[in-house]
Amino acid sequence: MLKGLANAHRFGFFIMFPGIAYRNTEKTLREVIGNQLVELNLIQNAFEDTPISVLFLVVDKTKSNNKTYRELYDCATNKIINADEWLINSDKWDTVSPPEPPKEKVDPMKLELMSQAQLKEQIRAQIQFSGMVFDLEGWPREEFEKFCDEVCALIQEEKKSNRFLFGWGE
Repeated sequence: MLKGLANAHRFGFFIMFPGIAYRNTEKTLREVIGNQLVELNLIQNAFEDTPISVLFLVVDKTKSNNKTYRELYDCATNKIINADEWLINSDKWDTVSPPEPPKEKVDPMKLELMSQAQLKEQIRAQIQFSGMVFDLEGWPREEFEKFCDEVCALIQEEKKSNRFLFGWGE
């Protein structure tokens, strides 16, 4: 890359492994390029036989300001995924990241109702399992019914309690 840049009159265009942007062993290269970096483009899906991304660098030997254009481009879709301007840092060339996906809207009531439905199914499954164990072991049916009554009492006790947050309850 440095040899190609030395032979260039003004501009250099280079396809490089992304490691040159962050590895310490390439820090000298980043320092030599310095503010001459015009574009730092991360190209995804550029090859049919490998998912490896590459950097496409544009260098202008006459450029002196520390701003550079960054782009994340996907060859499979022929689209720019994200782009921005960035201040050059020779310690590490940060490539642009994909935009964050939109936040999923959460309906707390819907989540609570789903949680309650799951809890009811878990309780039903556990009670059925306990009943099956009682039957298989030949234990008295009255003991299983006593267990069920205790679970019901526990639920009724919780239902009538005033242990609610923020002063809710009766």
